[in-house]
Amino acid sequence: MLIGVDRNVHNSPDNLYTEADHLSSYSRIEAIDYHTTLTHAGISITPYHAGHVLGGAMFFIEIAGLKILFTGDYSREDDRHLVSAEVPHQKPDLLICESTYGTATHMPRLEKEARLMKMTTEILNRGGRVLMPVFALGRAQELLLILDEYWEKHSTYQSYPIYYASNLARKCMDVYRTYINTMNDKIKRAMFEGEGRNPWDFRWVRSLKTIDRFEDVGGCVMLASPGMLQVKLFPCRAFLPGFSDLPKTLWSCYPYYMLGKQSI
Repeated sequence: MLIGVDRNVHNSPDNLYTEADHLSSYSRIEAIDYHTTLTHAGISITPYHAGHVLGGAMFFIEIAGLKILFTGDYSREDDRHLVSAEVPHQKPDLLICESTYGTATHMPRLEKEARLMKMTTEILNRGGRVLMPVFALGRAQELLLILDEYWEKHSTYQSYPIYYASNLARKCMDVYRTYINTMNDKIKRAMFEGEGRNPWDFRWVRSLKTIDRFEDVGGCVMLASPGMLQVKLFPCRAFLPGFSDLPKTLWSCYPYYMLGKQSI
């Protein structure tokens, strides 16, 4: 939450702010927890879980008697680690939200997971390799939980390594291991009951620090950033040539790509 930040105006239309502007805002950031109301200059703000990504929040704002619910992406669907988007106790007068999928009907989560694992195992069974372009934060962690759980239950595939190749994703994992208290009850039970093992300490997933450390020994599952394939020097683009050498063995799924940018 930024309080009273003055942004410098620059002549160039391409530079809304500079790195110096960004760094100078740090001292004005005030962290508040979910369901905690902050009041500033007559405006009250209460964050609620958005269910989109760890730490993601929607904000219930009250100003001059007007109640506004403001949010970016949100999800009301239960997944393996996030608390789903919450409904505030008060009804807002105005809702401002992300609408990318506003008219879409999504496949149920369990059906999507079953389809994902069916496609993945079919490719491994025929000697192929699976490449999944992912964003470093959010869906990557959900996919890792799904894959690690499936591998744990199906010893047939435990000889196939699962990699995630993203320096940012690796750094994000430290945050995920730390903030278990902000996740849903499934994750908390896995952490504090039974074996007491941090669910983010995977048994079957390996972090690949650099592309040079990739040992090409056959079938594998590779999660690599960026999800939109827009940067040639990032891991996902670097793996494409080697993986695509094998006919009918590459499966690549990505949510969308940068319009106007060459992806593959």
